[in-house]
Amino acid sequence: MIVELPTPLSRGVLLAAAHAASGRGGALLLGDGWTSDALVVDPLDELRVPHGTPLAAVASLVAARCEGPRSCGWNGRPAGPRAVGYLAYEAARDLERAAWSRVETRRAPTGAAAIVRTYAATLVRDPHTGRAAIEGDDRGSIEALRALLSSPPITPRELTLTPVDDDATHAARIERALALIAAGDLYQVNLARELSGRAEGTAAELLAGLLGRATARFGAALDLDDHLVVSSSPELFLDVDGRALCTSPIKGTRPRGVDAETDEALARALDADPKERAELTMVVDLERNDLGRVAEIGSVRAGVPYAARSRTVHHRVCDVRARAAEGVGLAQILAAMLPSGSVTGAPKIRAMEVIAELERSRRGVYCGALFGFGRDHRLQANMAIRTLVVNLRTGEASYHSGGGIVAGSDPGREVAETLWKSRQVVAQ
Repeated sequence: MIVELPTPLSRGVLLAAAHAASGRGGALLLGDGWTSDALVVDPLDELRVPHGTPLAAVASLVAARCEGPRSCGWNGRPAGPRAVGYLAYEAARDLERAAWSRVETRRAPTGAAAIVRTYAATLVRDPHTGRAAIEGDDRGSIEALRALLSSPPITPRELTLTPVDDDATHAARIERALALIAAGDLYQVNLARELSGRAEGTAAELLAGLLGRATARFGAALDLDDHLVVSSSPELFLDVDGRALCTSPIKGTRPRGVDAETDEALARALDADPKERAELTMVVDLERNDLGRVAEIGSVRAGVPYAARSRTVHHRVCDVRARAAEGVGLAQILAAMLPSGSVTGAPKIRAMEVIAELERSRRGVYCGALFGFGRDHRLQANMAIRTLVVNLRTGEASYHSGGGIVAGSDPGREVAETLWKSRQVVAQ
């Protein structure tokens, strides 16, 4: 059943509706990277996979929960999501080799290895025109969702978080990684530091606050009863549309300039920097390899790198595409791709082991993926970076910021990069 709405909707209306639905297990996907903006409320069921479950089992459980009847979208558009959830970075920790990984003594992260919820009704909005419709199987759910669209506007919640480790501690972490790279232990590793503090407000209010400070192609706000996940990610982790596969790793960062001339100079410097180019090249090679595990032979292709700009930083991006091999299903694709080489390093497994050794805090949801699975069976997932996780039992908020370390990385600049990427949650 599809009910087309008579007038276009603004993003503010969706944020207000998501806020009004607080406590009803809703989720909002917002940004021009998604096929459509989407709001879902009132989950029908939930799959929650505990930490420690092997990755292959996590991927199989998530894929099975996404199954269901296939339907078309409204007015020729792709269908909105029936299922929304996340796959945590921690879901892939069993890839690490016991002989190379320390016994885990760090505090368990907030959340689960994976959470998936299915919904009876979904509001979808064309991000270009604002035209919207509600798709669903239950008229009552459709009407309840439509009623939320008259909710009053919200006030964004801005955060001021602080790094758990000081700059010198993170610089020492980077120096240790550089020593391992120089010794030939690995080529690249993505190291992060945690910022923490207190957070109040709904997932929608917190997302509005993040979007007020930085743009997001793949914004998301998930209300999961005991925790919130709020993401302002610029990066596509995975798009699975039939047998067509795509991932778009981002590597290389410069801050935005204070004026147009400075801004353009920073963008040119990023594009010309051999260290930044090498970093993206290594990640693209790793992503090609991962896609190759599930792709039709000869179908993996990397595009030409291009620039991406948010309100706070410049990045470089490359799209890597493939065609899934005959008989390969969603579970196999997820298991092959998680975690992304964009947030680990190369070789992937050794990089994960170094991350576990050097980072003070476990990543949890950070560097995993937030996804929507459409009624047309298309999966789109962002990279869970620029992502806030709030433990609703304690009020504690966690946000990680990191960067790729390769031979030639300057520790001081890498420390500065973590601050560029966290401008939306630190004091201005």
